[in-house]
Amino acid sequence: MARNNEEQEGALQVRQNEVENLERKIASVRDPVALETAIARYQSQCVELEALRQEEEEEFTAEREAITEEIAAALHSCGEYMTHVKTRLEDFQDSLQIKRETIGTIEDNVGM
Repeated sequence: MARNNEEQEGALQVRQNEVENLERKIASVRDPVALETAIARYQSQCVELEALRQEEEEEFTAEREAITEEIAAALHSCGEYMTHVKTRLEDFQDSLQIKRETIGTIEDNVGM
């Protein structure tokens, strides 16, 4: 019987705590000052979150621009290198052609 009373008292205490929580929630809704305070707190959080979002967006944009500039510089360097290689190959081909002509002239002179 004592155990049954303890169980009932425990259940009653749980119910009383639930009722008190509900009463506090009802009172906070009915209390315009508490409601305004909660709204102000949530608005403040929204402002902070928006500022954080904007800051992260600015960082992302700056990082994206830096990467884009690095890629453009790398592509420019590759283009310059390709031009250099093309010029060197043309010079080599010209030199080779001159040597072939010189060899042909020597062979013609020797073969006369």
